[in-house]
Amino acid sequence: MDVPALNMLVKELIAKHTGGKEFFNALDEVVTDGLFFDKLYQLAMIDDAYRTIEEDEEQYHTIVSGKFGIALSNWLRQYHFDNDAEWSETSGVLLVNGGLRDGDPITDLSPYWEQVQNEKYVFVDDSFFSGRTRNIIAKELERLHGQLMHTYVVYDGSDIPDPRVTSLYRYYDEIEEE
Repeated sequence: MDVPALNMLVKELIAKHTGGKEFFNALDEVVTDGLFFDKLYQLAMIDDAYRTIEEDEEQYHTIVSGKFGIALSNWLRQYHFDNDAEWSETSGVLLVNGGLRDGDPITDLSPYWEQVQNEKYVFVDDSFFSGRTRNIIAKELERLHGQLMHTYVVYDGSDIPDPRVTSLYRYYDEIEEE
């Protein structure tokens, strides 16, 4: 999905930062714009509609992490739910701590065991590189008998495409086109 503002943003960040942690931290700070949330939401809903047809109307819940997850959760609450009661009863959004890619332990989701068991989730995040954050989240969901089905991100910087990841911007696709 082409998002011109995102293309310009990534090019600016690449010019300012050499990559790695510094780049991803800068990206974290700037992609909490409602435009990107709206595009991610549309992308996930389009994919979800396709899955619904293919998998007998199975509903996927959402899991998010860190500052991006807090911002996305707030955006969803503000723009897609009429009131807090509807949000808490129907959102299906779980929030875990950030810092997973840096080795921080994941939030224990045991208190949500009944919400997680036998449910399918999609992970929505700002970026994907090695898959470390996604894999930690998948492992925690599996521990509680849930399943991570797909990942949606703003920016994908992995060198090998992962069919379980859908992004608004994929770095290696963009540099191959130039």
